Amino acid sequence: MTNNYRYRGRDQRTTVDADQVEKEAYRNGTSSIDQAVSDDRLAGAVESFSPDHADDMDVSLESWQADDLAVDTLIGATHEELLRRAQLLKGLYPFEIDGNTLRYTGDGFGIYEFLLCICTAPTITKGGYVRLPRLFERIVGHTSASYFGPDNRCLHFGSPRTPEGPAGFADAAALLAEQTNEFIWKPNNGLDPANAGDQGVDFVFWPPLLDNRSIAQQFFLGQCACGNDWDTKFDDLNLKKLFKWFDAAVVDPVRLFATPFHIVDAVLIESSREAGFVFDRARIVGAFERYLDKSKIEDYNEEVRSLTLEVLTE
Repeated sequence: MTNNYRYRGRDQRTTVDADQVEKEAYRNGTSSIDQAVSDDRLAGAVESFSPDHADDMDVSLESWQADDLAVDTLIGATHEELLRRAQLLKGLYPFEIDGNTLRYTGDGFGIYEFLLCICTAPTITKGGYVRLPRLFERIVGHTSASYFGPDNRCLHFGSPRTPEGPAGFADAAALLAEQTNEFIWKPNNGLDPANAGDQGVDFVFWPPLLDNRSIAQQFFLGQCACGNDWDTKFDDLNLKKLFKWFDAAVVDPVRLFATPFHIVDAVLIESSREAGFVFDRARIVGAFERYLDKSKIEDYNEEVRSLTLEVLTE
């Protein structure tokens, strides 16, 4: 992987191929890296994945040579992406790379496997699969809150909401105001709460105050993006738009952006500038395994297991 800004789009597309290799290894125990790269990606390799050095060649290539070179480059880049993941996560990476083979070494239904299945599910908007992003919001909310401090309180804010949670945006806001004495509900004239949605806020957390004064607190606002269009969502949580509904917080909130996808470095820099602190798959897994009190998400364990298995066997 180059992690060069010029090649950021191409490098990010390679993560999709790496996900397919991982899913195949997760499903079958092992996967051949070159065979697991999808046929449609190989078919379009010449157009969508020209080798870095192709522009520097002084000789023209026969079509079959260009095809072979592009395919080799694509497979090589996928292998490099898998190595990058292993280096980032070290012992938390549930796979082992042995030459051209990827071997699954996990114990069945870990957080990495769940995030991988969200990214490789046939849909996240139909049938039982709609539960994938909803579970992601709740799990990553607790995970990111724990990463920033063990005593942080987390409130799910996004839509749709659970029956036991606040019914609508105004109700979620009222609950947050009740617990913090900030984010007081005060829509600008003409705004209709029925059309508020969630304003891009999927979860909120805040650290306890040592002096018990509920003023000038630091809030963290989290936005989640689980679809393939995640890289178009960086401005969905916009503070100027959000504070049309509230008295603005005294201290500017910190924006967080969470996605189950792996993000290459050049794209991570760009997305962080636009969306705030970014939790991609590597960061979520690290925070989940090192900082989260697992009792906070035990109510979701069975559904995570069921949905992961469903995606794995589809």
